[in-house]
Amino acid sequence: MDEKLEIPEKLVLYAVRNSDGQWFRRKGYGGYGKTWCGEFHKARIYTAPKGARGVVTWFARQYPDYPPPHLVALHIGAVEVIDESDRLKKVFVDHVTQKARRDARHKQMLLHQAQLDLDEAQRRIEELNVDENDGCCEH
Repeated sequence: MDEKLEIPEKLVLYAVRNSDGQWFRRKGYGGYGKTWCGEFHKARIYTAPKGARGVVTWFARQYPDYPPPHLVALHIGAVEVIDESDRLKKVFVDHVTQKARRDARHKQMLLHQAQLDLDEAQRRIEELNVDENDGCCEH
């Protein structure tokens, strides 16, 4: 890829860590579970200090007896663009193959169901023909 990736000279991201060394966790919309976690990869990362400062302020106000959380600035120095085109080609081929297999299985299932319906209809016709030959409906 010859694309020029424009990034700020100093890229800074932010996270919140409590006094026990645990990170404020991302939970998503309507999230549940623990608020703090020990693994950094689960930490919520902010692109601006405003959101992280809000978390620090909220915890400091809600829990004044405990030490306030720390705002941690992460200074990013290197950025790498990863070419995913080969992987995506494989994913697309696999997707098409799986879809073809699903379609074939679905067609087989429909054929089998149609055969069962046909067998049932033939049995019913024979049953009705037998009743008709019994003379139960003579006029």
